[in-house]
Amino acid sequence: MGKATITDVARRAGVSAGTVSNVLNGTRPVTADKRERVMAAIDALAYVPDASARSLRSHASRLVGLCVPFADDPHLAPLLATFADAFPGHEVIPVFGAEDPAVETARVRALLAQNVRGIVLLPSAEPAAALALIAEAGVPAVLLARPQGAAFDEVSLDEEAAALEATARLLAKGHRRILFTAQRPQLGLTRARLAGFRAAMDKARIPGGGRLLAAGDTEEAYRARLAPILTAKDAPTAIIVANARLALWTLRAFRALGVRHPEAISLLTLTEPDWSEVAIAPLATVRTPFEALARQAWERLAARVAGDDAAPQRCILSANVEIRGSVIDIGRT
Repeated sequence: MGKATITDVARRAGVSAGTVSNVLNGTRPVTADKRERVMAAIDALAYVPDASARSLRSHASRLVGLCVPFADDPHLAPLLATFADAFPGHEVIPVFGAEDPAVETARVRALLAQNVRGIVLLPSAEPAAALALIAEAGVPAVLLARPQGAAFDEVSLDEEAAALEATARLLAKGHRRILFTAQRPQLGLTRARLAGFRAAMDKARIPGGGRLLAAGDTEEAYRARLAPILTAKDAPTAIIVANARLALWTLRAFRALGVRHPEAISLLTLTEPDWSEVAIAPLATVRTPFEALARQAWERLAARVAGDDAAPQRCILSANVEIRGSVIDIGRT
């Protein structure tokens, strides 16, 4: 068993990582009950605080960190636009984790070196190292969009319910052969979406509960995997794609392969591109409330920075499914 982290202590004590930090550093008052639970967890886990990480918080700053995977992530613009409402007089430092745990950890370490007061993180598929750094430094953090069950506040969408409704809407249009495509099926977010997709398919008694295609990280790899599926005798009549990038790749694949869209195959995206309404066939989509997610994330972080030491909060928002021209009604079979 590895060395216990502050995250392990927080989870065992049923409090946030910030509360553990407050107990250790005496930075803010903590109730007697929480202090006792934290100390009991420290004893049980034989936890030893990292003195070098704790020293990072020795000087206050007016900086707040933000880490998302890429500059084109649809969460980024709403996060930047709503930041000042929650943190007046502060500056935000955006960095990009590139969906790579090593890069993500390096970017988080760079933020901590700037003595940021808090971090909003849209985590990679394997964020354990980055989360451990944040927790050891005692910096408040909020995880956005991809729940981890960690000792931090989380703000996310009810992805399973959204995918279930999206699939049900396709089924109502007569589609039975539906393909689900995702770049990273191992992501918790994707697993939740798959659960919703399969639940809808199972309810409709579709054999096998629908098909999954792991798209890969490049457009060329995705097209090579998609081509034989689209040209098969039992080709899907509809595709659900997990993100805006896959939506674009799929439309390009349709054109390259001579597939008539939407006449021969419908398309629905679970993350709306900013160009969705100007496509030749406007894209059916899950309308994600990006601004509401951003505001909730900043408000939660501001509360933690101000001293809120309650147990980690889980804020789950709902989304709407909008069927547009990229999905046609093929009639019930």
